[in-house]
Amino acid sequence: MDFDMIVIDAAIANSFRRILIAELPTMAIEKVLIANNTSIIQDEVLAHRLGPVPIRVDPRLFDYLSENEQPNEKNTIVFKLHVQCKRGSPRITGMMKMILLPR
Repeated sequence: MDFDMIVIDAAIANSFRRILIAELPTMAIEKVLIANNTSIIQDEVLAHRLGPVPIRVDPRLFDYLSENEQPNEKNTIVFKLHVQCKRGSPRITGMMKMILLPR
């Protein structure tokens, strides 16, 4: 979608932008379990850096996780990341493998 806001106060345009962002269904990494981190990056920093990684999935295919609900295949995606750092070999998000939960 592309549109122009002409002769509108910047505060109103920003409010409109924030509403669109807040109401757009998205999925993000919420919980990170680290089993064996031998890097110099602390576990908390690594988990925090995984949060903004975009997840290319249609959120309409999933249900929202309520407070009393357990994770299942309709509300959760599980990823596994197993990499080693080798000099001159960058790590990319394509190395994250999605694990489908059993139905």
